[in-house]
Amino acid sequence: MKRLLLARSMVTLPAMALLIAGCASSVKKYDYPPTTNATDEIQRVEEEMTTAERRQVAVLSPNHFAAAREKLADAKKTSQKGKSNADVLDDLGYARTHLEMATTSAAKSEELMPAVVSARSDAITAEAPRLRSDKLKEADNDLKKVTSDVEDGKFDISVEKKGELQKEYLAVELASVKAQYLDESKALIEAAKKNKASKLAKDTLAATEAKYQATEKTIETDRHDTGKITRASDELRADAKRLVKVTELSKNTKNGTSEAAAIQLDATQRTAEAERGKAESERDQKNQKTAQLNSAQGEIRDQQVALGAADAENANLSKKMTKDQRFNQSFKTAQESFSSDEAEVFRDGDKLLIRLKGMEFPTGKADLPSKSLPVLAKVKQVMDSMAAEKVMVEGHTDSVGSKASNEKLSESRAKAIAKYLVSVDAVTEDHVETKGYGFNKPIATNKTKEGRAQN
Repeated sequence: MKRLLLARSMVTLPAMALLIAGCASSVKKYDYPPTTNATDEIQRVEEEMTTAERRQVAVLSPNHFAAAREKLADAKKTSQKGKSNADVLDDLGYARTHLEMATTSAAKSEELMPAVVSARSDAITAEAPRLRSDKLKEADNDLKKVTSDVEDGKFDISVEKKGELQKEYLAVELASVKAQYLDESKALIEAAKKNKASKLAKDTLAATEAKYQATEKTIETDRHDTGKITRASDELRADAKRLVKVTELSKNTKNGTSEAAAIQLDATQRTAEAERGKAESERDQKNQKTAQLNSAQGEIRDQQVALGAADAENANLSKKMTKDQRFNQSFKTAQESFSSDEAEVFRDGDKLLIRLKGMEFPTGKADLPSKSLPVLAKVKQVMDSMAAEKVMVEGHTDSVGSKASNEKLSESRAKAIAKYLVSVDAVTEDHVETKGYGFNKPIATNKTKEGRAQN
């Protein structure tokens, strides 16, 4: 048989090669614009061929698809040899033409044999290329004989032939489904038989084989009921594993154990394993809940920290707003408290400046004039309203006399006012400072009597 198959291959393959060559020479190649990037086009044609293969074009138009694949390979080789962009596009032009012809012919084959194409698609979905590649290849070879005729314009396909092809693919699909759901259990049963299950676990073997036949029948009855088949195959797999275990237990004891005793021992072990699994599951769930609780507590702590920071920020903002509001009110009160002859009130950032104009110290002296006490009383009221943290009293003089004597005098006058403010509890002694400027910072001209009085 092998020699016959080889002989057929030796005859058929050259004929196929001649057919492909004939196709390549008789078709008109697709003409690419000269500016086409050959490297990009190779990738594009390759992607299109991959898509076409998924749509079964390789079997529905085998000769054109094979010719397209061959010309694509030629284009790759031409590119790898460093040939010109035009030479690569020349091969690609034939590849694209054959691919377009393959797509057209495949559509015609699908139109003529929709049930066959559908059956093949179902076989592919059932993972026939992986599980039953040999049977799929046989069916594909039979289909290609028919679709090759379609490529040549022979559209007369008998009902019998269509039925044969459909039946062939249905068988491939069924074999693939069985392989997917039965092969593991079948291997376990065969392993138990090799371990003398027919002698050591006769009843268990019979029950498992009956379950195997029932599951196989379920698949044959409705191969597309995945849920029903999965449940049946899971039960079968569990029974097959139990058969292997019972056989081993019967065989591995010193004097041999009856099947009934082995079944009981297996049941006891499985119960213990189930309990152990349940305990492990409960422990895992407990650990998971603990981890979730710890995580939740961590999140709560993080939220509390964030809330604390937000509260602190809000408190600081509120405090700042209160302080600003109090300062603004004090500033407004100070402006309203003094007449233009008594003082001028200014704001410098967070500082309130009161420039006293009506003090009128006696010439050359630092004694507080009694008529100035009402003005100083107003200063105390302003300080009380704003809760001043620090007070700076600056003393000034006119330009009469020396610089040194005036600086000393201005310092004494500043101290006199500071002493007064401390005495009336407007400020504590450690929160008040004094500074004498002499005649360095006059607020009015020293050339007139009135100006010197203000200074």
